Amino acid sequence: KFENISWIGIRFKGNLAQVTIAESGVPYKKTGVTKNKPCSIVADKAGYINSVDPEEGMRVVEDGQYVKPGDVIISGIIPLEKTTYGEADQTENESYVHAAGSADARIPVRLNYYVSAYESIGEKTGRRIFTISVNDKELMSTICPYEISSVRTFTILNFAKYIRFKLQLNVIEEVTILQHKMTDKQVKELVINEIQKYVKEKLPDNAQILNKSLNFAREKNIIYIGVTLETLQQIGIEEEIIVDKSNRKSEKNDNQ
Repeated sequence: KFENISWIGIRFKGNLAQVTIAESGVPYKKTGVTKNKPCSIVADKAGYINSVDPEEGMRVVEDGQYVKPGDVIISGIIPLEKTTYGEADQTENESYVHAAGSADARIPVRLNYYVSAYESIGEKTGRRIFTISVNDKELMSTICPYEISSVRTFTILNFAKYIRFKLQLNVIEEVTILQHKMTDKQVKELVINEIQKYVKEKLPDNAQILNKSLNFAREKNIIYIGVTLETLQQIGIEEEIIVDKSNRKSEKNDNQ
C-alpha cells in the first residue's frame, strides 16, 4: 500500500518499460485572488518544506515539515494581541491580509524501469534478391524467400513531363535476429537518457534535481531499475479567505 500517490503512468519504448509514480498528492486546483481580497498561500503539491520567504502574512510551517495540497504555508490571518488598555474586543481577535511570498519544497519522484536483459539486433546475412518496379508497382509478383528481410529502393528514372514514368530497383536482403546480452553500462545509459527526458518533459522549468539514486536488480531475463529523484520545486498558490462578518471568523480558520 502506497500513500500520497496521485497517479501512476506506464510507457513502453522498445525493450524498456517505464513506470512513473508521482507522490505529489491530489492535484490542487489553482485559483487567482484579487489584491483587495484576503488570502493565504497554500501548498499546491505535497513535499517537505525547504524554505519560506513571507512578504506579507505569517509563516505557519517549519523547514522540513511535510505538507500536502491545501495546507497553509503563509497565513493571511493575523492574530491581534491584547491592547495595553485591557482586553481586546473579542469580535476583533484577528485581521486579514493578502498573503504574499515564496516557498519551495523537496519533492520525491520515483521512476521504475523494466528492461529486457537481451537486446535484439538485426544483422544482414549477405543473401539478397532484386526486383524492378514501374510507377511503384513491381513488374513481376515476387514471393520473398526470407523469413525476415529489409528492403532498399533506388530510383533509376523519374519524370512526368508528358507521361508519368518512375523506374525503381528494389533490393531485398535477408536479415537474421541476434540476441545480445545488455551490459550494465548500456542499461544505465538507457535509463539516464530516459530520466533526462522525463525531467525535461514532466518537471517545471525551475525545478532542481538535488539527489538521484539508481538501484538495479536482475530477475531471469528482466532488469529492474528503481530511480529516486529528490527535486526542489516552487510550491504555493493563493487561496481566498472567506470571512464570516457575523462572528468575524474565517472559513479557513474554522477548518483548521
